[in-house]
Amino acid sequence: MTTPSPMSLDAMEQEVHACLTHLYDYAFLQNNALVHLLISDQTGPDRVQAFRKLILESIECLKPDTNVAFTSKAARAYNILSMRYVMQEQTSEAIKHLALSWRQFYRDHPKAVHNLTAILWERLTGSAIPRSADADGPQLSLQTEVQSLADQSKREWLDLPDLLADVISNIQPMAETFGVGLVLPATVTGLPKLEIDRTLLRQLLLIVLSSLVVEMGRGATIELTTEAKTGRQRVIFTLGHFSRDADLFLTTLYDQETLQLLVKTLKASFYFEPGAPDNIRVFFEFITGTQSILIIDDNPDAIDLFQRYLDKLPYHLVSAKNGPDGIQLAREIRPEAIILDIMLPGQDGLEVLQNLKHHKLTSHIPVLVCSILDIQALALSLGADDYLKKPPGQDELLSRLRRWEG
Repeated sequence: MTTPSPMSLDAMEQEVHACLTHLYDYAFLQNNALVHLLISDQTGPDRVQAFRKLILESIECLKPDTNVAFTSKAARAYNILSMRYVMQEQTSEAIKHLALSWRQFYRDHPKAVHNLTAILWERLTGSAIPRSADADGPQLSLQTEVQSLADQSKREWLDLPDLLADVISNIQPMAETFGVGLVLPATVTGLPKLEIDRTLLRQLLLIVLSSLVVEMGRGATIELTTEAKTGRQRVIFTLGHFSRDADLFLTTLYDQETLQLLVKTLKASFYFEPGAPDNIRVFFEFITGTQSILIIDDNPDAIDLFQRYLDKLPYHLVSAKNGPDGIQLAREIRPEAIILDIMLPGQDGLEVLQNLKHHKLTSHIPVLVCSILDIQALALSLGADDYLKKPPGQDELLSRLRRWEG
């Protein structure tokens, strides 16, 4: 008997991909609509466990005969789903094991998800998916395109004002054609560098700016500013002389699939404040989710120790092996705290400490002196915010760092 599906095929395919990505995430699965549709007769942990079992069994249905070569095209859908989601391998590792190119993987990945969706669709409705939808499986989707770019890109430290200036230079000819003025403050000082995927962020900003330029109308203005707070940075678009229904347009922009995917991939948030025609503000907020900690120490064993202490905790460790490099990094990335050794080559830690505490860009950053020397009183008198004897215990170190979390 055929049962109409309460979810469209496209929507179901998106949910299947999301559930694969969170296959071992109980909190995600327990509230997912697809889980509730497919496992309607159970609740709580039993429902999640039954759903996960169903997914694993459905993936097994795609497993080819034993005489099919592991790297053959016939085995590719099963291998991609099994390695990427069941065994939780990183995309790069799965590609290496399957002897595929990035292009091949992202051509066959959506087909694999589509084939799995077909199995689940038939279980839900009692009928196969329409032939037109099943023809050769879907082509590259927007989601896989964005994910492909994210997997191949790398996070890097960048200056938001520099990136905004670059983006505006790309949009400027288009803005002149549409009669829209773009304004970027001439100088932005005191903003720390942001660790983020530059390519994805640039694409997001270009999409938003080009959409605004087209829709705002002649005589409109767009001013871009930036600001930083502990653990996050914001890009602010101030929109002036918006000649159309700004709330309606911004709501539509907010719902754009491309924008939503980029925002989600960058772990960002997007919101806007309706106001008078000359004071509508749109915000993109980028939350690192971590506290940056700079360690200035020439001993690799000490750096390894701190890395072990902070592993899987909400800290991002950056290191420098001498004073000048440490000072430069501190001014560039403005970490939430600095762990400073005293016995450094060339310029000792006390000199570094005084430099940090007397420079406007770093004077506010807490400095934890961690030294084998017993000089607590001296370090504190020269501006250190705390002192630990080296090597410290993990609990000691964490108790100090947590004092300075914003």
